[in-house]
Amino acid sequence: MATASKVKVGQSVIYVSTKGYEKAAIVVNTPETVVPGKKIPELNGGQLHLLVFSLTNGVTPRLSVPSLADIEGNSDFTDSEGKPIGYWKKA
Repeated sequence: MATASKVKVGQSVIYVSTKGYEKAAIVVNTPETVVPGKKIPELNGGQLHLLVFSLTNGVTPRLSVPSLADIEGNSDFTDSEGKPIGYWKKA
């Protein structure tokens, strides 16, 4: 499975929304590129900061988006109904 350390800034990935819609996204930060002490939230594990492209909402930033590997079997990344929250996967 994809990990954030293998993904580079500017790379295209797929963002899967909470409703299961797949959307094109561009990586804007990885754990290696976040500078500690800045106003940008730090990333853990396979999390990335993304710009997500949508036909209806234009371009939307998404911060600290976990990878598919991070959410599998982890209740921290599910909503109140047990459905996974948005995640990213390699394109």
